[in-house]
Amino acid sequence: MQSASKDSYWKFIERFEGGNAASYRRQVREAGYDIAENTRGDQVRKYLARIQLGLLCYDSCSISELEKYIKARGIHKHPEKLNRGTLIKRLMSADEDREFPRFMDLPPELRNSIYESVMDEYAKPLTNPAQPPFALVSRQVRNEALSTFYSCCTFKVDL
Repeated sequence: MQSASKDSYWKFIERFEGGNAASYRRQVREAGYDIAENTRGDQVRKYLARIQLGLLCYDSCSISELEKYIKARGIHKHPEKLNRGTLIKRLMSADEDREFPRFMDLPPELRNSIYESVMDEYAKPLTNPAQPPFALVSRQVRNEALSTFYSCCTFKVDL
């Protein structure tokens, strides 16, 4: 039987599974988010993921700042017609759907630094891991990422 961790070591949200919901809510509030006491666990984990990714907390921004962000990112043509809650939802949604189409235009050394940074977050040691999903993007990314994966990660093999 295969280990349950085979395909989950790289999943960001799962790092917040099984913890104390009250302490997670407290962490989210301390980061500046305005969440209710009865906020569901899946929503709290999304906020925790935003915090760990270093994304901006829009709850502490003024309406004029939110409108500037919306305009600058081309999310809505007339943000002044939207209320504060809608502005925040649109910005958070855009954060989740962000893209970086010019990744391969970066110098190889910088791409390798990015792979290393991502893999530094993986649990140590890895037990029965699958290859990281970003290795499936293209052959070039696969070749670059897997060499970093196998050189930076520690693996535990149970016989």
